Amino acid sequence: MISRKKNCRTIIEISNSLESRSASSAAAFSFNWLCAFAVTKFQPELERAFGGASGVYFLFAGVCAAGAVFAAFFLPETKGVAAEDVK
Repeated sequence: MISRKKNCRTIIEISNSLESRSASSAAAFSFNWLCAFAVTKFQPELERAFGGASGVYFLFAGVCAAGAVFAAFFLPETKGVAAEDVK
């Protein structure tokens, strides 16, 4: 299963230095919770705007697909590399 939380943590580790990881981690997880709140808060309005729950699910599927494309093309492969050696 794919999860935003795991991806967020991985991106933080490979894109920031050891000194800035705590601040960037706090900002990223705060934004993650803000997005979760927004999805919960605006779900009924989105259902009305997109003609039902299926339209909203396709919208969210599109956002997930865009994230997968971003990860595939813009994030470096770090399999087998220590976090300290990435930068």
